[in-house]
Amino acid sequence: MVDTVIHADSVVQMNTDGRAHPSLGLPAGIATGPATPAGDPAYYGRLEARERFRRLGIGIMAENGLDVLHVPDVLIAAPTCEEVRSSQWSCSRPTR
Repeated sequence: MVDTVIHADSVVQMNTDGRAHPSLGLPAGIATGPATPAGDPAYYGRLEARERFRRLGIGIMAENGLDVLHVPDVLIAAPTCEEVRSSQWSCSRPTR
């Protein structure tokens, strides 16, 4: 259930105005990151690595006659809203 609706024209504005909860690292990362993904010097290298990984996975599936891979989403349950608001958790909290 959402307690508050945040009205902003952009993530940068939401972060600058302090409307994003301080425990949310993603808005700050987006606001302080490059304007476009291509502005990150490592962007194209990461795309290439992603493609290599994808091809490797598809190759393994083909070699073994697999149609589907099942991977669990997370090993650690997400924190409750109360835990997030209490600043008990940070963005460095493990999810796997």
